[in-house]
Parts: sequence; structure tokens; C-alpha cells
Amino acid sequence: MSNSRRVGKSAADRVTELAREVLGPFMAARGFRRRGRTFWRDGPETCQIVTLGMNRWGTAAASDFDAFLGVFWHDVEKILRNPSAGKMPPPEYRCTFRIDLGWTTPKRKQSSWKVTATSDLTAIGHRICRQLDAYGFPWLAYRSDLRNALKTTRYLQREQDGNYTSHELVSAEAKVLFMSKLGKTAHAKRELSDWLTAGISKREIGAFAKRAGISF
Repeated sequence: MSNSRRVGKSAADRVTELAREVLGPFMAARGFRRRGRTFWRDGPETCQIVTLGMNRWGTAAASDFDAFLGVFWHDVEKILRNPSAGKMPPPEYRCTFRIDLGWTTPKRKQSSWKVTATSDLTAIGHRICRQLDAYGFPWLAYRSDLRNALKTTRYLQREQDGNYTSHELVSAEAKVLFMSKLGKTAHAKRELSDWLTAGISKREIGAFAKRAGISF
């Protein structure tokens, strides 16, 4: 891919070009479809998402972008009345599990790539492909396996003070549904009781429990 200046192409246009020309063949070979800067691989239980998200503070001439990963659990999100349920591909921010590709790497560091009119899109794309192969796809597989749904330690980041933080995003409601799917009904009921203590109304919790098939 030429590095010469592309007259009239914005940074967002160039990232879309990267998605189409560099990541496109790589992802297609692994069963992913593409729409714009989003790739998805749908299955009976989950839809796996990889999307290139532009920095909101970027300009037409130059902008950073990140690679975001998501796993959308169809039955969980249907119960949660997710607007994207049944409409593939879902946006990354509506996925059951979400993470920045950089947080899946051993360095546990968010990675951003800068794109201008003269950026080497092929080089950037190949770096993303290598990270996806080594770390991103294993994360997608891990979060698409029900046995791992409630496991929280694998992708923690150790801070300088010795504490650990997680950059994976998953809702409290989804966690309760996974408890139920895994047969941990008692755990799910305790979690719902904690919601009562936190001030959520019994009526709201009861409605959610009914949809989830949990006697509460």
C-alpha cells in the first residue's frame, strides 16, 4: 500500500482503508465478516467483535484509533433487552464482555495507533494482526466459553502498589445470568439480595429475576 499523500482522505477514511485492505483478508481467512471498521464472527451462542474505534478528539488530518474487542452472548443480551439482540453485528459497546486489545497483551497497556496522510497503513495493520493472533483471538475464545464467564483473574493488571485492576467490562446483570446458566442459583440469589441492599427496588429485581428464570 502506497504511503503517498491521499488527497481528500481523512484519517477516518484511511483507517477504514486499513480495515478493508490490510485487516480485511486476514480477518476473512478466520471467518470474520466486515462492515466499515467492524469485523464480526457470529456463532450459535456468541458473536465475536473486533472494531477499530477513532479517537473522538482527532482531526480530519490526524487521529489516533484503538482496536476494541467484544463478545456478545445472544441469550444473555436477549434477556437483558439489549437493543442489538438479533441484529448483527452489535456495536462493541453493547457487547457482554469488552476490552481494548492492548489490555490483552502481556504489558497490559492500552494501544493506540496514529494515522495521518502519510502513515504506513500496511505496517500498522500487520502489527494489529500480530497482536490479534497472539492475544486478541485467545481473549475472544476465552470469553466465548461459558466455563470462563465468571472467571476474573486472567486479564488483571498489577499496579505499582501491588493491587490488581481489571480493564474488562461486563455488567452486574450479565454476571447474575451467567451464575444461573452455570447452575450457581444460590450465588445468583445472593447477588440479587445485594441489589436490594444497594437500593434497587424489589419490583425491578423481581421483574429481572422472572425474565432470567430465577425464583426470587
